[in-house]
Amino acid sequence: MRLEIPFNQLDFFIMKFSEHIYDDILNKAIEDFEESHELMLCIKLIKYLFESKAKTLNHITYNSFKTALKLAYDEESDAKLVKVTAYLSSNRLPLLDMKFQYIDEYITEPIPLEDSVVHDALNDNIFYHPDTGEYVKEFRQNIYPYFLRSGLLKKIHE
Repeated sequence: MRLEIPFNQLDFFIMKFSEHIYDDILNKAIEDFEESHELMLCIKLIKYLFESKAKTLNHITYNSFKTALKLAYDEESDAKLVKVTAYLSSNRLPLLDMKFQYIDEYITEPIPLEDSVVHDALNDNIFYHPDTGEYVKEFRQNIYPYFLRSGLLKKIHE
């Protein structure tokens, strides 16, 4: 479960980086990832999030990132992207907020899920369809993450 940064800490985080925020964020990522395989992808994703078109991003999926960053559709790229997005939605560098949605073959639009519902479902291995209330046995294959711009990223975009 992801911890939220209280607003006063968010303001402090922004003030800390305010003078050269882009360079400071890149340097923080470089420091945290050091020489790992994910470092270049993290830098590429940060650069993308700082582009002017990122100001309108909403409901960002892994596929959205793969398309925008021209990433390969393979297991290695998937694993790196999951690690980088987890980092960018953590307290270390909170540029994204991770959310969850339910998708199956019977619905036309994804159904947003509360974090607590996903947390409980994963812990208890029990999930009920958000519309019908029916028990869903193989629910893990129908719950997908997506991302929103975090409060920090929205403030940076102002």
